[in-house]
Amino acid sequence: RIGIDQKNAILIIDLAIEVERSHGLTATEAIREASLLRFRPILMTTLAAGLGALPLALGYGDGAELRRPLGIAIVGGLIASQMLTLVTTPVVYLAMDRWATIWHGLTGRHKATVLGLIVLALVAPVPAFMLLPRPGLGALVALVLVIAVIVGIRRLLARWDAYTAQSRPLPIHLRPEDFA
Repeated sequence: RIGIDQKNAILIIDLAIEVERSHGLTATEAIREASLLRFRPILMTTLAAGLGALPLALGYGDGAELRRPLGIAIVGGLIASQMLTLVTTPVVYLAMDRWATIWHGLTGRHKATVLGLIVLALVAPVPAFMLLPRPGLGALVALVLVIAVIVGIRRLLARWDAYTAQSRPLPIHLRPEDFA
C-alpha cells in the first residue's frame, strides 16, 4: 500500500513540476492540472490492487477465517490511503511552494536561524525528554539548546561575513585564529 501511495504522489508532483516549468502556470494551477490528468491512472492502479485483494476479503472455505481479515485490511487500507493521498498531496505541494518562496526571500543569517530552529526542534527535545524526569524541565533544556545553537550559528555567519569582506582569497585550511 505504501508503495502505491508513494507512486501516486510522485505521479502528481512530477507532472505538476513539469507543467509549472513548461507552461508557466502558478503552483495552484499546476497541481490542479496534474491532479486532474493523473486521477484516472491512479484510480486504475488502486482499483486493480483492491480488486486483486477482494477474493481474500470475500473468500470462504477452509482457512477463510484467517485470510478474510487480511483481505479486509488490504481493501480498506487502499481506499483510506487513496483518499488521503489525493487530498494531502496537493496541500503539501502548495505548502512547500509557499515555503520555497519565503525561503528565497531570506538572507543568509535568517536562513541559518530558521534552519537551526527546524533541526533543533526535531532533534533537541528527544534527548531532553528522555534524560530528564520532568517533561517541563526537558522542554526548558530543549529551548535553551535551540537558542544557544541559533546564537552560535549567527555569530559564526557574522564572523564569516566579516572575514570574506576583507577581499582576500579564502585559505585552504581555516584556523581558529581566523575567526577570533
